[in-house]
Amino acid sequence: MTLTVCARCGVPLFQARGSRNQSCGTPNCDTSPKILHLPTLGFYWVLHRGARRFVHDPGVFELRVCEKVRALGLEPELWLGTDQPDALDVSFRVPRGKRSELWGTDEKDWASPVLLARSFRWPIEPECDRRFLVVPEHRAQVPGYLTDLRTELTGRTDPARPFKVVTEKQLLTEIRRALARQGGGSCAR
Repeated sequence: MTLTVCARCGVPLFQARGSRNQSCGTPNCDTSPKILHLPTLGFYWVLHRGARRFVHDPGVFELRVCEKVRALGLEPELWLGTDQPDALDVSFRVPRGKRSELWGTDEKDWASPVLLARSFRWPIEPECDRRFLVVPEHRAQVPGYLTDLRTELTGRTDPARPFKVVTEKQLLTEIRRALARQGGGSCAR
């Protein structure tokens, strides 16, 4: 038996009516097809829609950010768990003079910026020097998404742990700038 799955996230591909393209349904996934050959009487696990939506799909976003940070020469650390509004997702050290700073990111792919802001709390541990709430590019392209998110976050966050709302691309730009100030390269812990 053969099964066509997304090469990036492993979800079976489907074809919408009236379309020639296949899709995995994962937001912002490139949907490159991959053929799996299953043995006779073999099996392939498929996640329930709720598990996909709240665990798998946000995890794909977190892994993508982690891979991009690693590609810049840093050593990101994943903080595994479900996509909770108070859990750190990725942390890494960025050079700053003779020492390094711990940067923390919390990746959130929520359709509603208002609901995200109302439930979001920055985690207490680990204590980070810089903090970023990262949203995917496809959410930032929705008119008013970032404005609504920032507006709703006003007054709801702990001033002792400030953070910056950025997109994936903006986060990578911030990292590149910090590395350029240090002459490039990676950072030892």
